Amino acid sequence: SMPRVQPAAVTSSVTAGLKPPASVQELENLKSVVSSLGGKPDYAQILIMAGREFHVDPVFIAAVTHVESSFKPRAASGRNARGLMQLRPIVIEVLGVTDPWDPHQNIMAGTAYLRNCFERYKHCPNSTYLALAAYNIGPGPVEKLNRSDAAGRFVRKVLRVYNRLTDS
Repeated sequence: SMPRVQPAAVTSSVTAGLKPPASVQELENLKSVVSSLGGKPDYAQILIMAGREFHVDPVFIAAVTHVESSFKPRAASGRNARGLMQLRPIVIEVLGVTDPWDPHQNIMAGTAYLRNCFERYKHCPNSTYLALAAYNIGPGPVEKLNRSDAAGRFVRKVLRVYNRLTDS
């Protein structure tokens, strides 16, 4: 079952007191990353919160967001995917997202869903590929994910961006 995501206000107030604030350095680095990908530096704080809550590298979330929407909060696809992380209607519904255009809700829900995809395929060889493919086209049997050209293109783009950003 997918983790529930509380509406933005609840999540931020609940998590604010639990975890130490991100280091200034981490925040500044991530702001540079987000800006370099065409996003608003303000999104860095949300990426850090989402990364901590769902145990995903914020730079990885940034790479997914860049490939999904070029960091455009009003992005919409022909298949009704919405917002920064291109949430599909089923994800919006299951995670209780009230406003997919809101950057905070979108990134928190997108990262919750991404974590769900990682959990689902973690015992498979090639789990990162499968998790990203599932994020892109929806979870399914390994064969389906491996056969999808669209998913393959998405995964390669995300990993290319992520590797470029993390190459020190």
